[in-house]
This record gives sequence, C-alpha cells and structure tokens, in this order.
Amino acid sequence: MERSVAGKSSSSRTTSVLGFLRVWALGRLRFLRPASLRYQRESMLMDRWEWAVLDCAALDTELACEVAEMATVVKGYGEVRRRLMSALASFLDEILAPAVARDRGAGGGYARATLIAREARQLILEDGKGIAAAVARLTSHP
Repeated sequence: MERSVAGKSSSSRTTSVLGFLRVWALGRLRFLRPASLRYQRESMLMDRWEWAVLDCAALDTELACEVAEMATVVKGYGEVRRRLMSALASFLDEILAPAVARDRGAGGGYARATLIAREARQLILEDGKGIAAAVARLTSHP
C-alpha cells in the first residue's frame, strides 16, 4: 500500500504483521469518514449535481441525461479528483446555468443546452485541466 502525504509517498508492507496491523487499524477508522472535510465537500457537490439533474428533467429529458452523465467525469484520487470535482462545479455554475437560461429565453426547446453539456463533458474527459478553456469556448456560443 502506498500513500502520498504532503507530496511524499510512503509505503507499508502488508506482508508483515506490523504492516497488516497498520492497514487493518486504518480500515477500522472508516467511521470517521462522514466527519471529514472531503466527504462533506463531495456530498455537497453530489447534492448540487442531483438537483441540477432533477431541474433539467423537468425541462427536457435529453438535457437531464447529459447532466446525469457529467458525474462520470469525477474519478481518480488526490489532485486529479480535486481538479475534476472543480470541473464539475464549474460546469454546473458557469456552463449549464447560462446555457439553460439562454435556451429558456429563446424558447423552442433545450437542444442547444444539451449540445453544450455534451461538448463540455467531452472536453473535460479529454483534458481535465481544460475546464477554463471549455468555459470560455462554450459560453461564447451565440
């Protein structure tokens, strides 16, 4: 088992008694997870995403499916996970909300917002660092 703490990795040999006990004891601390800051942040983001899916489902089924698929961009561990969670939050705030408002004002359905959501997911999956470029590109659509 290898963990990174403050940029330094440490390893624990699980084949020794001491290594096994260390991993076993760490597993016993699982009850503390709901009190962690990471868990609270992830729960808040999941709630925001769930509400976005429900709001979009009331407007357009295809748009709701695209927003539901956005949850697949959050994966990985450590810095990668933080970056992709930030990308999902940026999508919800800076891409989805303006796109839905624009389509609502224009009338005639939410096809444009659906397309923008699909493109955003593809851009984030291609390069998780590219959320700023995705926001700039997708919010500049007329």
